[in-house]
Amino acid sequence: MITELNNKQQSKADKELAAYRLRQARIDAGYPTANHASVSFGWSIKTYLQHEEAKRPFNAETALKYSKAFKVSSVWLLGGNADV
Repeated sequence: MITELNNKQQSKADKELAAYRLRQARIDAGYPTANHASVSFGWSIKTYLQHEEAKRPFNAETALKYSKAFKVSSVWLLGGNADV
């Protein structure tokens, strides 16, 4: 039970870190709002906002898409220590 709880807490922390970094990458790339970025890249605003607000995790494939758009490392975006 304790292990399950720790795994869930870690998952939540990972998801929140990825969401925080996604938001920072967007802002640093010059997109003041999630809507601006979504429209510019043709992404679903609903899905993008869920990713940025940590309501829905995103996978490596999606991280790669975001990393190319915002010119950051997908590893960093997902919480790793890679250079931005």
